[in-house]
Amino acid sequence: FNDQSLQRFRGVIERALDSHNCRAIVCHSDAARSSLRRHLDTQGFEHKLHLMPPGWQVTPLESPAKPRGGPVRILFVAGNTMAARFTLKGGLASLEGFAALRQRFPNLELVIRSDVEPEIRRRYGDLPGLRIVSGLIPYDELKSLYRESDIYWYPAHCLMSVSMLEALVLTHGRTGE
Repeated sequence: FNDQSLQRFRGVIERALDSHNCRAIVCHSDAARSSLRRHLDTQGFEHKLHLMPPGWQVTPLESPAKPRGGPVRILFVAGNTMAARFTLKGGLASLEGFAALRQRFPNLELVIRSDVEPEIRRRYGDLPGLRIVSGLIPYDELKSLYRESDIYWYPAHCLMSVSMLEALVLTHGRTGE
């Protein structure tokens, strides 16, 4: 998450991955594997790079029809164990954008599924239309958050997230695609 640290320790990381102690490097997506190739010299350990996508049971879900004229719900899923991921994945920019949009579109709602730093929560916690879901929640509750949302919002441009895959899987069937 820190390009300066990566550059500083690049040689150490490359030697560790190239060593006989490292037998395999398992990437959860082609984007993750490409990122390694882009940021490191993988020539010595290219043969160790393996792709193993996360496994989900892909079952189309039937979402209940939403009444017309109801609120438009945006869902942002960042992380549930490290509040710092919220900002890293674009959470603060999302709140600032939502605050501006909410003034123009009062029927807009934002549901954030993430732990959020206390100072950010204090600053934005009373914002109308905002709901923050923190801590660990049952998987069925997470599925409901995805299914009840109209828009999945993921502003991070530099990170691949499992939540994007969940959004695709858990909303499959909602639009008939």
